[in-house]
Amino acid sequence: GEVFAELDLSRNQRIEVTGPIGITVIGVEAHRVRVVADPGMHQYCVRQGWLTHPGETALCLPNQTSISIPSPHPAFDTVGY
Repeated sequence: GEVFAELDLSRNQRIEVTGPIGITVIGVEAHRVRVVADPGMHQYCVRQGWLTHPGETALCLPNQTSISIPSPHPAFDTVGY
């Protein structure tokens, strides 16, 4: 329910976000973003790969974290857990 960080996609970086089951690692590289590592069992958000287009989202539900590239015309209003 809260924004941890807003990242500049023009700056390569990695950040760690602490959730209820551990740390999710987010990576930004070459104007794209992805979940690099997550403590969830199935790794769906890691397998999602690079997000490159506005409106794309990756959800790490067990750790209650998500990443998205904002869009001026979002396809949904909210993301709920």
